[in-house]
Amino acid sequence: MKITLCSGQINSILEWGEAEEEEEVSSAGSDRDQDPHYIPDAQSVADTEETEVQLIDPDASEEDQPVRRSAYLPKPKEYPNYVIYLVNDFSILGEDPVNLEDATSRSDKEDWIMAMKEEIKCFQNNGVWELVDPPKSNKSIVGKKWVFKLEKNMDDLGYVANTNEGCAFIKWSGKNVAILALYVDDFYVLCHNSVMKDKLYQGLSENFEVKDLGEAKSCMGMCITRNWEEGSLKLDQNGYIADVLKSFDMVNCAPVRIAMEAGLKLWDMQGDKVPVPYQELIGCLLYISTNTRPDISYAAIVFSQYNCKFTSVHWKAAKMVLRYLKGTTDYGIAFDKGDFKDLNITSFVDSNFVDDLTTGLSQHGSVFILGKNIISWKSKKLKDVTTSTTEAKYAALNSAAK
Repeated sequence: MKITLCSGQINSILEWGEAEEEEEVSSAGSDRDQDPHYIPDAQSVADTEETEVQLIDPDASEEDQPVRRSAYLPKPKEYPNYVIYLVNDFSILGEDPVNLEDATSRSDKEDWIMAMKEEIKCFQNNGVWELVDPPKSNKSIVGKKWVFKLEKNMDDLGYVANTNEGCAFIKWSGKNVAILALYVDDFYVLCHNSVMKDKLYQGLSENFEVKDLGEAKSCMGMCITRNWEEGSLKLDQNGYIADVLKSFDMVNCAPVRIAMEAGLKLWDMQGDKVPVPYQELIGCLLYISTNTRPDISYAAIVFSQYNCKFTSVHWKAAKMVLRYLKGTTDYGIAFDKGDFKDLNITSFVDSNFVDDLTTGLSQHGSVFILGKNIISWKSKKLKDVTTSTTEAKYAALNSAAK
């Protein structure tokens, strides 16, 4: 791997803690002006726009008429098949700092500075970065992000990159397989035996400083729990869910037994948007439902359809999912190796009828099970309008089989 950094950036990290400089913070302006993450919404922009109005004389000639300027504000493009999230409060992602200034302004800044120095020392030992002069424009050449380049070709070790996931490398040795999942400068190794793992570590150690952290206990906010005697594994997001509940002030909320009211119908309601972090909440719910909680997939997908047109009704209904998660934080996905002779694929598909009152489209859901283990699930709106419940179910079967 190879990183390109400006000398000013690397020195600003290495010199932290050696000398403290006094900073003057201006108190002028409102709290909104001092918030670096504040992004004005469309309504606030529209309120500050000045519209020029001109009177037209019907008796005047066309040449004498003033130039007419349209005061029409174009409607932003909407993408019905995709959902775009605007996150302007990074606290929903946890309590970790998001940049250097944030890390060095905390009460535990010494711990973060030490962690940064250890990371830079690891880069120096591996020779994966070099200092360059900053551009003349005095702008960051990496856009405030670490840019990594994989220098070592995994082909030398016999690993082939997965065609659908470029950060996953696979190697077969007879009936045994080893998988390396790369995430920035960390990686997870999954293999049948310790021989393949030792050979991989040996090959990587020739070019990098490799440290074995032992059995994985967490990954991307997911907790990994194993039972070697029973041959089972469980994935859950109880820690991440606790952070989400704290971020939305729902730690002490009363739990409920269902994520969404039965028969609830939502539509494009008239009214102004309420000043609530609705989009941030939907982003968290989608992340949870995609990884370990298929039981909230339907609710998360339905509420995500109103990201650009939500009201207090949508906000109240979406918060009910948090109340459901409050009482089910220990829920997750369980995997049992079972008997390899029973590895049959089973699928369950269902659909409602006219779920969306605005478009007349129906919502369908599907789940695929390999043996006893759930391996795939989704909840999605049908592309075409159906005229009966039977037609909606057949359309759902067709979508799930693709």
